[in-house]
Amino acid sequence: MEIHPRLAERYGVKDGDALEVATRRGSLVLPAKVVTTIRPDTVFIPYHWPGKLAANQLTGRFLDPVSKIPEFKVSACRLKKVPLDQLPEELRELQRMAAQASSAQAHLPERVM
Repeated sequence: MEIHPRLAERYGVKDGDALEVATRRGSLVLPAKVVTTIRPDTVFIPYHWPGKLAANQLTGRFLDPVSKIPEFKVSACRLKKVPLDQLPEELRELQRMAAQASSAQAHLPERVM
């Protein structure tokens, strides 16, 4: 979950800390990624993750009255810093796989001819 440094400071959050983000529809626990590329009053969760990591489970299922496109991308939320061991097992597995892939890429030549 991307979070602006000002908002992260307000919650005592550092890069990599676990945050619970909750809405009226549900909650997720995700690692914080402190970035300056978003508004100070906003958090961003990629919405392409499946299952228990899906951000769409936190948002409303309202449709635009004209296009009928779902408005899955916006929702008010509450944040709470939680212990790292509360990160979902699915996320820990993805992090392990990403670290393994990154390590394997470090051994590849810079340029392939």
